[in-house]
Amino acid sequence: LRMALDLKSRSGRMRAIAAVALLLALVAGSSLAHEHGGEGEMEDGEMEMEMPEGCGWPKVASACPVWDGLKYVHPDSHMPYDISQQDVPCVSRSATCRFTSTLQCEPGMRSLDEMDAAPPNQKLYYQLKPGSPATCGHGNREFSFFAHKGPDTSKVLVVFASGGMCWDADTCGNPMFRSMAIDALQGSELAPAVGAVFTNAMQLTPSNLKTGILSSAPRTQDPLTLSWSGNAFADWSVVVIPDCTGDQGIGSRSYTYDAGHPTCITAHHHGGVNTGLAIHWMLENFHDLDQVLLVGTGPNSDSMADGGHGIAFWSTYIKKRAGDANVRTVIDSSMGLFGPGWREAMMMDPWGTKTTRVPDADMNGDEEEDLLFPAGSFDIAHDDVSYYLEWATAMQPTLSFMDVTSVADPVQRKTFMATGGRDSDCCIDGCNCNGAVLPRGVRGGRLDWTKTRKVQMLRRYGRMPLFYRGFLQSGDRRFLLMDSVLFHQCADQTCQDQTLHTVHDAVWAFANSMNTVAQDGTVNLIDMNGLPVRSQQLMPSHTCGMCLPGGVQNGDEVGDKCLASMGEGENLFSVASKYGTDWMALWSLNGDSTLEVRAAGMPYRFAHEYEVQAGESMEEVAARFGTTVDAVVDLNYNLITHIQNPARLKHGDQICIVPVFHQTMDRHGSPICPSDRQRFGEDSSESDGGMGGDSMQMGL
Repeated sequence: LRMALDLKSRSGRMRAIAAVALLLALVAGSSLAHEHGGEGEMEDGEMEMEMPEGCGWPKVASACPVWDGLKYVHPDSHMPYDISQQDVPCVSRSATCRFTSTLQCEPGMRSLDEMDAAPPNQKLYYQLKPGSPATCGHGNREFSFFAHKGPDTSKVLVVFASGGMCWDADTCGNPMFRSMAIDALQGSELAPAVGAVFTNAMQLTPSNLKTGILSSAPRTQDPLTLSWSGNAFADWSVVVIPDCTGDQGIGSRSYTYDAGHPTCITAHHHGGVNTGLAIHWMLENFHDLDQVLLVGTGPNSDSMADGGHGIAFWSTYIKKRAGDANVRTVIDSSMGLFGPGWREAMMMDPWGTKTTRVPDADMNGDEEEDLLFPAGSFDIAHDDVSYYLEWATAMQPTLSFMDVTSVADPVQRKTFMATGGRDSDCCIDGCNCNGAVLPRGVRGGRLDWTKTRKVQMLRRYGRMPLFYRGFLQSGDRRFLLMDSVLFHQCADQTCQDQTLHTVHDAVWAFANSMNTVAQDGTVNLIDMNGLPVRSQQLMPSHTCGMCLPGGVQNGDEVGDKCLASMGEGENLFSVASKYGTDWMALWSLNGDSTLEVRAAGMPYRFAHEYEVQAGESMEEVAARFGTTVDAVVDLNYNLITHIQNPARLKHGDQICIVPVFHQTMDRHGSPICPSDRQRFGEDSSESDGGMGGDSMQMGL
C-alpha cells in the first residue's frame, strides 16, 4: 500500500486508490452486524461483528445501477437497469464524470492536475466515484463526491453535506419516515442516493452548490457606501462530500433492523468509508495547503437533513495529515443535540463507529488507526458532541470549532424530540415556556429543547473559550452558509448594532484566525492580521446568556453555579423535594430567614458547588458525599454543570452536589455527623418537603 501511494503516474494513483479502497473494504466487511436489539458477546472490550441477519435478499452482490443523466442503466450493457435494497452492497467501479453538453464519464478518478480550471467567477464541478466499497445506505446506489479546482489550490473548503441520521427501521427504510438521505426523496428517487441536488451542480448554470459560501461572486466594496458584497471564499477550491448513509459520515457497518418483519431493512452505514475515500483524495491532490475550512452543512437552505456535525469527527485526522495548514471547522445547523433516547438507540453501535478506520492508517504506521482515536476516547452512545470537541482541541490545540445555527431550527428540534426530548419542559431558567404548570416538586428543564440548545452552546464556550465560537441567528432558517441572502444577514437581521456581524463576516474572521502554541504549552489566539485577540464569543441577545445558572455574557463566565429560580407560588419548602433534600438544607445554603415567601424568578442555591480534585473519580466523589453516581448525574442534568458521561470527569470540573450529611465524609475520611440519628439534608416523606409546623417555626 505504501509503495502504491508513492507512485506518481496516473496508473499508480489508481492502484493507490484501489489499495486504500481494499483496506476500507476489509474494515467494512469485518463490521457487519446482527439485527438491532439482538444479543452480542463482548470480548476484550470490543463488539463481536458478524454478518447481518438480512431481509431475505440475495447474498451475492449485484452491479450498481449507473445514472446516465436521464435514467439508471447497467454499467456494462448501458440498458435501463435498477435494483431495490440489498443485504449485500452492490459493486461499483471508479470513474470521473463532468457535464459538457451531456454527462460524460471515464474510468478512474482524475487527479486535481488533470482537471480543467473553471471559467472566471464560476464553479466547475467534477463528479468523482471511488467505486466499491463505497456505497449508499440501501446498498443499491453508488457513492460519489464532487471537486472544484479553484484559482487558489492552497485553500480548500471541505463541505460535508449532511443527508440525515437514522437509527431504526423507520428512519433508515420507510419512505414515509426516512431521515437517511432525506433530500433524495424530493424527486422520483426512493433509494438513498447522491441526488440531483449534487449532480445538477456540474452544469455551468446556477445551482445549490454555487450560492452562499460556495458562491463565485468576488468580494468587492462599494466606493460610495463603503458596503461590502460578494464572497471572500470565492477563489477557494472546493470538495463536496454528500452523505447517503445516515451515520454522520463516520460509520463502517451493515446493520439489519426489524429482521423477520415486513419493515425489515439492512442499512449500510458505510459513511466512514465514503468520507474517508473522499478526504484521502483531497489530501493526496491538494499540496502545500495553507488553509482548510471544514464545513458541516446541507445541500441547500431548504434541506431537511440533520447530522452535519459529523465533519467534526474528521478534524483531528485532517489536521494531522495537512501539516502546517490552519484547519477550522464550522458546523451549520447541526449542534448534535439529542434526547435521552439517543443512548439506547446507539447502545449496540449500529453504525459501527468503533471499527471505523482512517484511510491511510497502516501506510503511516500509526498506532491510532481508529477514526475516533484512541480506542475508548469517545463512545457515541455515552458521550456527546460537546465532549468530543473538547477532547479534539486538547489533542490538537490548533483546532477550533464554530456553531452557526438559528434559535428555532425545526429539524434539529425534530431530531431532539424523536430521541426523547420535548419541545417544552418548563417555564423558567432558559426553558421554552408553553404555559403549562409542572406538578409540585417536579424539576423541569431536563428535556426542554430551548434550554438544551442554550446549555450546550454555553458549556462549549465556557469549557473551551479559545477553541469555540457560536453564531446564533434569530428565526428558524436552516443552513445559513448555503444561501446567499442568509449568509450575509446579521444575527438579528438588522446589522444596526456594529458589534454584530453577518454570518459571512463571522465565518471569514473565524477561518482566518489561528491558535498558536508556545513552548510552554500556552495557547494564544491571533486574528487574520496576526494580532492577539481577546477570547470572546459572538453572542447576540438571542443566546440569553444570563437565562441559565453559570451563564456566559460578553465573554465572561458567571462564577455562581447550582442556582435556580423560584417558580410561581414556590418557596424553600416546596422546592426541596425537587433536589432530594429538605427545607433546612436549602435554608442553610441560602443564608436568610425567609422560608415561605419567595418572589417568582428569585434565585436560590439548590446544591453545593464542588470542584473535582486531581485523581478523583465520579464514584469517589459520590461516595464521599453519601450519595450515588446516578443521583449526581440526575441533579446536574441539562445544567451548565451537565455530566454526560461520569467516566469523563476530570480535575477542575465543577458540579453540583446535594450531600446526604449523615453519610458524608470530610477530606480525612471522618464522618461530619458523628451521630447516625442526624438526618439533616435528606428528603423527608412528611408534607412540605420536610419537618412539621414546629420545625417551620424554628426556621423562622
